[in-house]
Amino acid sequence: MFTLEQIDGIAARLKEAPAMPRALTTHEAIKRLAPSIRAMQARGYNLDQVADTLKHEGLVVSGKTLARHLRAQKTVAGDKKPSSAAPVGNAARAAAGTDRAHLLPNPSPQQPE
Repeated sequence: MFTLEQIDGIAARLKEAPAMPRALTTHEAIKRLAPSIRAMQARGYNLDQVADTLKHEGLVVSGKTLARHLRAQKTVAGDKKPSSAAPVGNAARAAAGTDRAHLLPNPSPQQPE
């Protein structure tokens, strides 16, 4: 059995425990490094060269992996246009008033036999 004071002491020590360091995923690491990666690209480095630099720092990724993660980050940030931005096909013609359905003859009503 424990006393209330013991439990309160344990609770206080648990509350004061420092946060444990958390390992970042590759995506999280690239996201945090994106501004530096883009700065290297602006200075003339291609993504394979950037990947080689990162490899020397212990982050082993390919240029293709960097491209994929940087592209995903742009998509999340809303840099891409939505795929359903404008109607297409018949919907576009109808919206523009150029639908030709009104030019087709009306089917004749059927006569009772």
